Parts: sequence; C-alpha cells; structure tokens
Amino acid sequence: MTKHEPTSFTDAHRMLLRAEEELRTRGKEAIERALDAIRVADAATEGTRGPEVQSALTVARELAADTYGQMRATETALRSLRVAMRREEEQRDQDQD
Repeated sequence: MTKHEPTSFTDAHRMLLRAEEELRTRGKEAIERALDAIRVADAATEGTRGPEVQSALTVARELAADTYGQMRATETALRSLRVAMRREEEQRDQDQD
C-alpha cells in the first residue's frame, strides 16, 4: 500500500482513476517494449537458435500476450469498480434527500 492510505470515497476514486491511466499508458508501453525486444531476439537468432532459445522465445511471447490481456482486464475491472462506487454514492445521496 502507498504511504497515504485512502479513507474517503474521493481518495479511492482518485486512486482508481490514476491506476487506470497508468495501466493504459505505462503498462501498454512496457508490453510494447517487451514485444519489440522479443521480435528483435527472434530476428537475431533466426536460423541459429537452439531448442532452449526457441522455448524461451515461445514462453516470452505467450507471457507478454497474457500480461497484456490481464492488464486490459484489470483496467476494465478498475473502471467498473469506480463506476459502481459512484452509483452507490449517488444512490445514498438520493436516499438521504
């Protein structure tokens, strides 16, 4: 957890938005760099790679694809949580009126 643990709806909402944005930007950039590195390694070893390198390339590709999928799913889940929190907050406000 961060040094500042959120205790309010506003803090949680702000942190969820920040996490979504970081996944969308930094996460995507990191996966793209990893995939670029894998492509370069693939090209650099083409025709000379042995079974160990071939296996490592396959694993790296699969994990990068899985990581990208999980990152996008996490981004969607964070957005859903944020929206659900907002709806419940609005409903409580209406109930109090």
